[in-house]
Amino acid sequence: KTGYDGTIVSQKKHFVSLSPYSVLDFAKDKAMFILVVENDGEGPISISDEDISMIFEGNGEDLTSERINVQSLDDFIVDLEKGYNDNEKKFIYSTLYDIWYLSTNGIIDSETATDRLQDLKYDIEAMRRQNEIFREMLPGVFIKPQTITPDSSYTGILAFDAGDMNKDGEGRFQITVSIDSEKHSFAFKRSFNDTMK
Repeated sequence: KTGYDGTIVSQKKHFVSLSPYSVLDFAKDKAMFILVVENDGEGPISISDEDISMIFEGNGEDLTSERINVQSLDDFIVDLEKGYNDNEKKFIYSTLYDIWYLSTNGIIDSETATDRLQDLKYDIEAMRRQNEIFREMLPGVFIKPQTITPDSSYTGILAFDAGDMNKDGEGRFQITVSIDSEKHSFAFKRSFNDTMK
């Protein structure tokens, strides 16, 4: 069952859902999802990244299959920091170039150029604050081994490193969540935004 926001729901003995998570502009090489598991049984169940697998299945001319592992929190933070630094450098360069071009061509005066440089400073400070807040929040929401008691649920963020994949490859991600002898299967198009049943 697919929701309006791209969430896919699987209801067996237990409830499992996956939703695309794509709010990070500097983590575009990650396939990220929000996982929700609800224990509808009578005893406790456990979930960890070892219970989750992903296979990319190509279509068209590219029919190859490739297994992609769930990324650990430590590895994700390392990649996130690199992605943020690259993103910040591009932003600074692009903004400075725009200010230089507009001022050297007489489109803006020196006072306006100074104001824009000050705005750039504030923008960078805001970006760094937002990145720091997200980094501090991650350990609390990133998937980790969890025991779920009956009538309780768990929510965590999953990240798969798709950076080594062909950027133009089309197909779908097949994700399997194994819980309490159940296998819950999900499929997402390569774009991450549209889902496939």
